[in-house]
Amino acid sequence: MIRIQYYSQMGYLKRTCLFLFIFSSITSLLRSHPIIFFTPYYQNITRYNWFDSVFLQAEKLYKNGIYDEALKAFQTASIMARYKNKEEKYIECGFYKGLCCWNLGRIKDSYKEYSHLLDLSVMNHLADKQDELKKALEVISLYMNGMELRESKKLDGSLQAFQEAANIAEKISRKEFKQRILRQISIVYWDKKDLNQFYHFNVLSLEVAEQMKHKEEIGKCLNNIGIFHWKSFEYSKALSIYDRALDISREMNNLQEQSNIVHNMGLVYKDFGYHNKAMGYLKKALEIDLETGSCEYFPTDYLNIGIVYKSKAEEENKKDLVCEAIECFKKSLSYINKNSNEVIEIKNLNNIGSSYIEMDAFSEALPYLQRSFKKANEIKDYESMSMVLNNIGYVHLRTQEYDEAVRFFRQSVKLAEKNKAYHILWEAYFGLGKIQEQKGRISEAVENYLKSIRSIETVKDRIVLDVHNAGFIQNKLKVYESLMDLLFSLYEKNPNTENGEKIFHIAERAKAQVLLENLMNVKVQGKEKRGFAKKEPGQEISKILDLDPKKASNLNFFKEIDKERKKDYFYQTEERYINMINRRYVEEDTIKDREKA
Repeated sequence: MIRIQYYSQMGYLKRTCLFLFIFSSITSLLRSHPIIFFTPYYQNITRYNWFDSVFLQAEKLYKNGIYDEALKAFQTASIMARYKNKEEKYIECGFYKGLCCWNLGRIKDSYKEYSHLLDLSVMNHLADKQDELKKALEVISLYMNGMELRESKKLDGSLQAFQEAANIAEKISRKEFKQRILRQISIVYWDKKDLNQFYHFNVLSLEVAEQMKHKEEIGKCLNNIGIFHWKSFEYSKALSIYDRALDISREMNNLQEQSNIVHNMGLVYKDFGYHNKAMGYLKKALEIDLETGSCEYFPTDYLNIGIVYKSKAEEENKKDLVCEAIECFKKSLSYINKNSNEVIEIKNLNNIGSSYIEMDAFSEALPYLQRSFKKANEIKDYESMSMVLNNIGYVHLRTQEYDEAVRFFRQSVKLAEKNKAYHILWEAYFGLGKIQEQKGRISEAVENYLKSIRSIETVKDRIVLDVHNAGFIQNKLKVYESLMDLLFSLYEKNPNTENGEKIFHIAERAKAQVLLENLMNVKVQGKEKRGFAKKEPGQEISKILDLDPKKASNLNFFKEIDKERKKDYFYQTEERYINMINRRYVEEDTIKDREKA
């Protein structure tokens, strides 16, 4: 009340100064939004309805999701309302200003605005305004409390605070509050490793953001939904959604969001061995982060670039690339501080250790792996624990400490099965198969190789983008090869059709994994090309692999992943075993013919 009286009793000089301030504000608004005064609708505006006109334009900007410009317009309107002592209009403008600040991520400014408005409504005995302002302040308080609890890893408390805030926002019918809260709830579920709820709340948040035309929040929700599809092995959906999010971030010139999305797209390509493409995306993300000075993202950037170098080194058998990878991992570690994500540190330590394994530096690898496992165990990161156990198992396998290797692989299997981490499980079973093979326990080795293959195919069956199927299988072919070699050793000891059929069953599965989604109308002819001797004429060993027209449309893109190289590789592998078996059949026939003679 004191403030109101102060403004109504100002002297001439002070009134003149205030008038000049209002005039300059209106002039600024005219420059940025000439439509207010220069369209036919506004041609007859006088100084008496300027407030209504400015308020109307501010509302229009707000409804179109242009919150920074809307904030400026509401500020001008609130000054005009205060000048005319229209306190209810002033509070209405202020409420919108608070919502603009909220939508722009300026949460504390929003809280300050509503605190100021609540004091004003109490002084002016505006009871109807007080209730809504109190609820708005309660929503923001709970929101900030939820953020703090999540940062402190108190996820249940954080979830409860956000849910209470969402319920109050629902009561006052303010979707603006609800939208951001729903997205923050999704992040709590991400931290709780509940992917389904993470997806669910992002979808809800996206629906509200689209109603609000809030492009920045639409982009963030799409990015999160893309992450869900990536983690769910639905890679075509992930890339499609990332493309939408990237278009929005470019339209808004939001470099940080562009960096996040480009980085995530790089991760999809990384997982499938498209190293050059992945490296391009990841380095672009790093370039943007360097440009914007976003040093908090450097550890993640260098970590994933290092992983690509490491994968490339394994495929191309280039030790110098392993050194590049180790350098990136160590650079990533150097940017980590006390406030950084512990998971990044765990992954760096694990990757340094596994890189030293590639260089046969086992004594250097083990300390990094042990540190990684210890930190993963402290935060109960079971997926990372399972990965590290695999790598420790491989150290003992390579140093022929088989009993220790078995112990670590079995621990990895237990954790991976519990968490359905098939992308890790296949490697643990493969390690166990190698150990049993070395010990001469052939049946146990075969069983573990088959389990490894089942895990690989469980993951691959979830991949819906056909070109990615072939990329996914490339670093896992060693499992199929090892099993076929082992089965052939059994066949040599007991050369019957049953054992031969087992070999070709695995060969066909391997071939199908690469070719099924990519080759159009491949028909493998029977006995003449690659059938068993002694099979009925015309009987085909291979399945007929046909693509429907939709899948066939990807044939040109498939050229990029070297179709002929993959096709020839499997044909040669299959024919190698066929020739061996056919020679055995010929030798048997010769012996039988001699016996008959």
